[in-house]
Amino acid sequence: MHLVSLSRLVALVSVCVASAFPLSAASGDLDPVFITGIGAGLTPDSYPAFTSGTGATNAVTLQSDGKIIAGGNVSKFNNTGDLTALKRLLPTGALDTSFNSSGAGLAASSGQPEVNALLRIAGDKLYVGGTFSTYNGVNRSGLVRLNADGSLDTGFDASGLGGSVRYALALAEQADGKLLVGGGFSSVNSTARANLARLHADGSLDTDFAPSALAGSSFVGDIAILPNGQLIVAGGHNRAGGGSAPLLVRLNADGTQDTSLAPSFADDFGDIDELLVLPDGRILIGGDFSFAPSGAFYNFACLLPDGSLDTAFMANVGTGPDGWAGGEIALQPDGTILVGGIFKSWNDQPRASIARVNQDGTLDSSFAPVPYVNDNSYLTHFYSIAVQPDGKLVAGGWLDHVSNPAVETYNLTRFVNEFAPSSPGALRLLSTTAVTAENAGSITLQVSRFGGTSGAVSVQFSTSTGDANGTATAGSDYTTTTGSLSWAAGEGGF
Repeated sequence: MHLVSLSRLVALVSVCVASAFPLSAASGDLDPVFITGIGAGLTPDSYPAFTSGTGATNAVTLQSDGKIIAGGNVSKFNNTGDLTALKRLLPTGALDTSFNSSGAGLAASSGQPEVNALLRIAGDKLYVGGTFSTYNGVNRSGLVRLNADGSLDTGFDASGLGGSVRYALALAEQADGKLLVGGGFSSVNSTARANLARLHADGSLDTDFAPSALAGSSFVGDIAILPNGQLIVAGGHNRAGGGSAPLLVRLNADGTQDTSLAPSFADDFGDIDELLVLPDGRILIGGDFSFAPSGAFYNFACLLPDGSLDTAFMANVGTGPDGWAGGEIALQPDGTILVGGIFKSWNDQPRASIARVNQDGTLDSSFAPVPYVNDNSYLTHFYSIAVQPDGKLVAGGWLDHVSNPAVETYNLTRFVNEFAPSSPGALRLLSTTAVTAENAGSITLQVSRFGGTSGAVSVQFSTSTGDANGTATAGSDYTTTTGSLSWAAGEGGF
């Protein structure tokens, strides 16, 4: 017998989007309020050209008051003022000049500073990771913590990253307040660590965490913390023949490797730059990689918890992105998935380096920002996405336009989201059909609340043989079950 049951899983982030500038904005269009506030955007030194730096935005996050933190290559705000790698914007898109108003900010001992990762924590404090040597004149190599106003938080006293190459790409905070940092480095606080380290909240190194599984790594690009305290770490490892090959490992809380995650990557060049663990335990990865034994090449894939390909999901993805999909992978409150990178189509449908897919792998046709040029150019890149409480989507990358060649939006933009928190939304099954063997035990069907979170909602469910064509018999072929699913006000997703 098998038990037919329904279960709810927890979801994370939200998003949809809006245009440039119709009378009524639709999903996939730019937000005219933000475009007006930010002007030309975060512009390179050689604006309007990119001949002297890109000014690209590599990371964005939101403070609790709706202000926007953007970090990346050095850029100017609307082609005015100083070149800086870290800025705060008001919700309107205007520059917030009160952020670190009396300090020099980030600086590098050689070249220009660059921000690759941002992590907001309690009290609107901010971890910043990247390539730099000082903040406000105080030594901080590649890693710093700031107070909510942008001043240096001296309570996090880490000398930082070391090595001939040293940069941070990924930051994650554990429930106990410890900080995980990944990137490219050979030491932290002058103690040997290969591209992944854990620090206490005061900036001192957690010497009990020294994962040997990272010994051959070339870099760590992303870190996911699982509900049970385990970690999934993505990046690259050094190939025997030179170059980098994909790295994806699961670590226990003490840093030892959980070898039950065993993806069958081919021994080929590539890496994994972004990952997202779905509520049901499946793992989405973005970057450049291929799988054995076929050698099939992918920029985006879904893996089962053991590392094997989710073939049903991949069949729905079809040809997927026609370029790199390692900029951002984020989960919306309704369970749909945002993917950013460098591509101009997804499953042969035009997309300006940002797409939304459903949890079964199908492309969401209601979110369709198209490239502003109709040729083989990859001119719009998206590296980071943050979703506001009102559903609007802040997206950063290397770009000067999105869909409309008449609208400048350098390196940071915002999309209007059709997600309406003031609506109660609707309930839907992730998949309308599900198949399992009779002796398989149980099957789980996921139900999502999407499109709004106003008020509490609930739904009743029960098992039955369905219409007259049903052949299963209750009690012998399946166990009868009934129940209800409930969402509180403000709660969306699974």
